[in-house]
Amino acid sequence: MKILVLSNCRPGSGWDTYASSLKEVKSGSFSVELLNLFDSPEKQPCPGSNVFRPKEVELLKGNHVQNYLEIMGRTFPGIYFHELISRIRNERHHGLILHYSYNLVPVLGKPYNDIVTIHDLTAISKTHTPNGLKRLYAQYLMRKYSAFRNIITVSEHTKELLEMAGFSGSIGVIYPPASPNFFHIADKFSLREQLGLPQDKFLILSVGNDKPWKNLEKAYRSVESLGTGFMFVRVGKSIGNEKSFLNVDRRTLNMLYNASDVLLFPSLEEGFGFPLVEAYSTGLPTVVSDIGVFREIGEGASIFVNPFDTSSISDGILTAVNDSGAIRNKSLAKSRNFTLDRFNSQMENYYKSIFQSGLP
Repeated sequence: MKILVLSNCRPGSGWDTYASSLKEVKSGSFSVELLNLFDSPEKQPCPGSNVFRPKEVELLKGNHVQNYLEIMGRTFPGIYFHELISRIRNERHHGLILHYSYNLVPVLGKPYNDIVTIHDLTAISKTHTPNGLKRLYAQYLMRKYSAFRNIITVSEHTKELLEMAGFSGSIGVIYPPASPNFFHIADKFSLREQLGLPQDKFLILSVGNDKPWKNLEKAYRSVESLGTGFMFVRVGKSIGNEKSFLNVDRRTLNMLYNASDVLLFPSLEEGFGFPLVEAYSTGLPTVVSDIGVFREIGEGASIFVNPFDTSSISDGILTAVNDSGAIRNKSLAKSRNFTLDRFNSQMENYYKSIFQSGLP
């Protein structure tokens, strides 16, 4: 019996982190294989380096535009993925179950006893996804996923949203893990030297994309208001006159967490929040929005602020800096809720329950 995890290759994203974690689930009664349906648009390696490529594309010997291929695959999945769909049909007889690792993966046929993980609903929101075509496509996929019997979410918050949206399948909550690549390093001076960061400033770290709900403008202004003794450090697209790092690997990202004084994460909406649990693993104090999902994940370990108020955010940063020792201990304790071992155990039990339930 096999679980085939289907993903898109988005190096550095929470989706890739999640798919990579699923690949590590081990059991004597089934195997897990990860398959990326599309190559990385950033030309970075995909997790597991296992990418579906139609024979027709291989004949082109790489002379193609990746974005065009992804549009083709999403628009005509029955044609683009016909080889894969044929393979899936053949392996169904041997107990194959598909696990769509997030809710923007194209659906390849009837779901049978397949699984989908829904991380959040931002893609179908007019507020968060102004692009009408992208939103319509996401809504189309969500209608397909609403017919699935087996649904995993990454937080109770997302589960509640799905129930409000009318999802009637069995919805389970399993928190994703932080990668073992994230851990505490005591020598902050040496790390800053290696990364080219100043020794005489408080470094306020921001990790993630620049989508509107990430609230980066207020994050930047909040740090700027604290004066020259504070520096805003970005992992992701630059938004101002800050120090920024692009396309970093996990080793470098771990160094940045450990070199910084605070993780600032004032999002307006999240399904989970990988930077938050990664920061916990390093003991980095965290300042986050006072929203439901962060209360669910970070209660007792994070400093909560009003994400619409720069003064509230600035005050939260100062509190985190002043109480860093106590907060660090709370963060490291909280990280035990998000270990890979714990995730693997929960996912193994979940997969076993699906196999035991049999096909409909």
